[in-house]
Amino acid sequence: MDELCTRSTNCGPASAWSPPDLAANNGRPTIIYYHHATWSSGSHGSRTDHEYLKAIVLADRDVQLVLAGHDHEYERFAPMGQSGPDPAGARYFVVGTGGKGPQCGGAPIAGTVVKNCTTMGVLRLVLRPNGYEWQFHAAAEVGGPASAFTDSGNSALR
Repeated sequence: MDELCTRSTNCGPASAWSPPDLAANNGRPTIIYYHHATWSSGSHGSRTDHEYLKAIVLADRDVQLVLAGHDHEYERFAPMGQSGPDPAGARYFVVGTGGKGPQCGGAPIAGTVVKNCTTMGVLRLVLRPNGYEWQFHAAAEVGGPASAFTDSGNSALR
């Protein structure tokens, strides 16, 4: 998605992906996913050109989860708003734990709840009528190298 925005107008109002797309899901919990992480303490760091995306996510109360990759790590954030942690915001995950090996970046940034930059794996989401659950499965569980790292939890819909 952010690649489409970069090719069009840098995620501005005339981009290929915008609030009207979310309006079509009005009243339905929504998950957004894109490649480059809006927030990340990984080797690539947070995107400074995602202000428009932050505004969209914060303005649309239906957006519950935002998933990104690019940084080769696992990072779960508290609900995030326009400028950082915000209980009324959407929960962000960076799950760049497949393909190229993991890479460590800097220290965790504001809003980071869990960070792991040494374990490959997948994130399993279970969507429920009133909330969702997540569980990170290390690559050993899916045929890769062994690791004791795990992360799991649940959240009610906002």
